[in-house]
Amino acid sequence: MATGDQLLERDLEQAAIADAQATAGGGHGQMLVVQGEAGIGKSRLLAQVRRPGHRLFTARGTEFEQNVPFGLVGQLFGHAVRDADESALSGPAAQAVRVFDPVAGEHSAANSELAVLHGLYWLTVNLCDGRTVIVIDDLQWADPPSLRYLTYLLPRLPALPLLVLAAARSGRDADRPEVLRLLADSGVRVIRPGRLSVKATTELLDSTFGEPCQPRFARDAYEATRGNPLLVRALAGALLDKNVAPVDQNSGLILAHGHSTVAHLVTARLAAAGPVATEIARCLAVLGQRAAVPLVLQLAAPDRPEAADGLAGLQAAGLVELDTDQVTFTHPLVGAAVEATIDPVELGRRHAAAANVLQASRAPAEHVGAHLVKAPRGLEPAAIDWLERAASSALARGSVEGAFVFLRRCLDESLPVDRRRELLVAASELALQVDLQTAADLTAEARGLTADPVQRARLGLQLGRARGYLLDPAEAFAALEKARDETPDSAEDLRRQIEATLLVGVFVVPGRLHLQDRVPSLADLPASDGIGAKLLAAAISAHEMAQCVPSGVERATAALADGELIRTSNGEGPLVCGWLTLLAADERLALTSLNEAVAQAHQNGSVRSLAAAYCFRAAAHLWTGQLSDAEQDAREALELARTGRVDMDPSFAAAYLAWSLAYRGDLPSAEAALRQVGVPYAGVPDRPVYYALTAWAELLLLNGRHNEALATARRAGHVWQSFGFANPALASWRSVAALAAHALGDRATASAVLTEELELAERWQGARALGRVRRNLGLVLDSGELLAASVAVLTDSPAKLELAASLLEYGAYLQRTGRRMEARDLLSRALDQAEVCGATQLAERARSELTAAGFRPRRNRLTGRAALTAGELRVAELAAAGATNREIAQDLFLTVKTIELHLSSTYRKLGIANRAALRDGLVSG
Repeated sequence: MATGDQLLERDLEQAAIADAQATAGGGHGQMLVVQGEAGIGKSRLLAQVRRPGHRLFTARGTEFEQNVPFGLVGQLFGHAVRDADESALSGPAAQAVRVFDPVAGEHSAANSELAVLHGLYWLTVNLCDGRTVIVIDDLQWADPPSLRYLTYLLPRLPALPLLVLAAARSGRDADRPEVLRLLADSGVRVIRPGRLSVKATTELLDSTFGEPCQPRFARDAYEATRGNPLLVRALAGALLDKNVAPVDQNSGLILAHGHSTVAHLVTARLAAAGPVATEIARCLAVLGQRAAVPLVLQLAAPDRPEAADGLAGLQAAGLVELDTDQVTFTHPLVGAAVEATIDPVELGRRHAAAANVLQASRAPAEHVGAHLVKAPRGLEPAAIDWLERAASSALARGSVEGAFVFLRRCLDESLPVDRRRELLVAASELALQVDLQTAADLTAEARGLTADPVQRARLGLQLGRARGYLLDPAEAFAALEKARDETPDSAEDLRRQIEATLLVGVFVVPGRLHLQDRVPSLADLPASDGIGAKLLAAAISAHEMAQCVPSGVERATAALADGELIRTSNGEGPLVCGWLTLLAADERLALTSLNEAVAQAHQNGSVRSLAAAYCFRAAAHLWTGQLSDAEQDAREALELARTGRVDMDPSFAAAYLAWSLAYRGDLPSAEAALRQVGVPYAGVPDRPVYYALTAWAELLLLNGRHNEALATARRAGHVWQSFGFANPALASWRSVAALAAHALGDRATASAVLTEELELAERWQGARALGRVRRNLGLVLDSGELLAASVAVLTDSPAKLELAASLLEYGAYLQRTGRRMEARDLLSRALDQAEVCGATQLAERARSELTAAGFRPRRNRLTGRAALTAGELRVAELAAAGATNREIAQDLFLTVKTIELHLSSTYRKLGIANRAALRDGLVSG
């Protein structure tokens, strides 16, 4: 692997690292992972990034510290945060302070992981001063919250002058799901150094022995180590310890060591170093392979003067390295070999002793708790107090997962009933975000120990939600109905929360339509300002909307207008019901509420709330024609569903993503988005996949597969109906089916289906649905009157994409009927509107129709304020008000590079040179 400072057979890997470092230094960040078996030389490759002019942040994962929340991040940035000025933790980066000072986190309004991740991202941005490199060794042992920091950072890396260079083991050592997901991400480049050849192995042996090795000795050494550089060195070291010369006649001694070379070497050198050194090594292994020297000595050899000599002996034996006041094993395999010399029962007792030493040294509570988690059962009450303290500290750092681990360990002990019930309630609430099956089990046990009827009802609601998230609908509804029936009259608002949750079940679980029978009586309940009343109103509004009852709009508006549900409901189903009602009615309050929900979720750190808000804001953008924004939000929602332990069905966001891509002309990517969530589904769907099936039917239609489109649309219709939806503002399957039938020459079927849809749309009176259905029926019947009515109802509505389509079809109709000048006006408007929306297929059709009518379409895009997308206008207005690019990015939760792209496009459309002209450009445009 190396002779002196020279690496052997690693030219390609070194070139890849140098190229990544140069690319990142140029402002296009990336993540590069060196993956391979233990001892292959990953750490030595990582050392290649230490170059003048580069700022390095380094960390190394250990098996023990997997239970320390944000332990790896603390290693990376702890010293930098302590030494930096206030600007490093300014703005959104302030949310990261709790990682380094959990006491500060206890006083924060938001203590969940999402807020911390967002803060850490901005801390990273603030620390990226010129060329910056994050170096992480043994990534496979990183604690889960730190891995999620890297996952959060990854899609934002291209906007930073930052290289993230990591090393990770391959095989079973790296089979943790969160590690595999990170390594499989398309934004991560993985290089895999191979084993050394016989020639390179011989060179390494020659260097280690200090003399040339004879051929058969070198060949047998290669066979024993398979060219693994660490094993080659360890083998040579073990043989040197025994004064074995590298000659052919000693080849037989090589085979005796085999693949246990490191263990042989460690065992032999520990024995030579003596009992005190051995005890120090074992204590270091217990403490996690890296620890402060005084702490190791206090645990291993308190008040023994020979302890310093023992530590020096370990260093001389090449087993540990000293760096200031820290001692570390020279390689994780060395630490593993030392730990393997400790009996498992004794190892547990040593962890308990380590916890005591750490307590006395005033170590962070999580470090104490991490040892108590590994200690045997039978903890003292004071130790359980420490575990609770560790859980509180983990929460203050934003790690729900870490807090849950500590509380779960408390429950392994025999506890008084009252204390066990308190811990069960606390642990079950955390488990909802970590382990749903455990959450359900803990909630059920807590409920069994609870006598208070109100608390039992709350736990019943929680149990029902947990069962629902586990896709166990029978148990979920049973728990919810039992909780509702047992709720005392004094807790009427809680009962309404439970009723609201039951009503949402109709839309997500097939076969629950009978619950709709309760809607009229629930709608007649006395007015109330409680949260439960607002949740119930939002849920009822969706049932009314689903059946095209316009009163649902007023009910949803009353429930959502003051924003209280956004602040309190954590993205639960009833809130989503309210959003859908407003979206179906084209109410601008929907987008306002969703924008507030995104900001609130970032502030309080609720991943569930953020996923729901992004998902349905994607629908809002889609239906108002902001296709680029719709794509971005849908991708954010899908990413959260993939990595954020969110129970949201991804088929909703996948459908919105597919539509946004298809309307922009990228049909293959739209198809891929749906296939990733299982479309087309086999059999009878048991999930709410109605949107995804409808989107799939429309893709088939756009691809000219009309028979399949018709069959799929009808199938989607059955699914919509089985979940209680008739409203064409959401359930647009009839339009797809009709257009497919029309393309197949079946005008009668197309007309009948659209006539039915028009009746529903007129009952609902939402402009978007009404305009779409009138346009499609006008196409089928070749009716200029219906096409004109479609344009009329859409002109002043937010549904700009539907308006573009209706302008196009009416213009085409006028051109066919000889009204060329009127046609030119409508087709030009259609082209302008389609380009603002980014609807490339519509724009191309508008150009074709203009050309067919004898007009020359303009080549340049629409300019001025009207040409700006909603996202561009939002950024431009903030910039015109004096906000910097970074301030805008922080306010809108975007990257600085995204803001730069928005402004560049805005300058071009407004015909200005820079931001100084923005204010006048927006007014005059």
